[in-house]
Amino acid sequence: MCRNSDISPVASAAPKYDGKWWEWQANRAIGGLLLPRPLVRRLVSLFTEQTRFGPALKESLRTTAEQEVAKTFDVNPAVARIRRQEMFPKEENTILQSH
Repeated sequence: MCRNSDISPVASAAPKYDGKWWEWQANRAIGGLLLPRPLVRRLVSLFTEQTRFGPALKESLRTTAEQEVAKTFDVNPAVARIRRQEMFPKEENTILQSH
């Protein structure tokens, strides 16, 4: 199960790790299986803007993009949040990651 308590944000946008390695691994694995990077990137591109560094997820649309991913892929919102935080972290200027 993906629980908000297992990924609640701390000071940064990165999920909080509380020592439950099995939950962390399960959350990461399920995101990769249910939310393939190329498809998520294509969907989230609707919420990006072009910057001099490339496309970036608009700050004001991060939650909307997350909700759209959850709805489109029919996954728990917590799974969509984990994947969004992984693929589009705030601390890296939200640039779409190519890997």
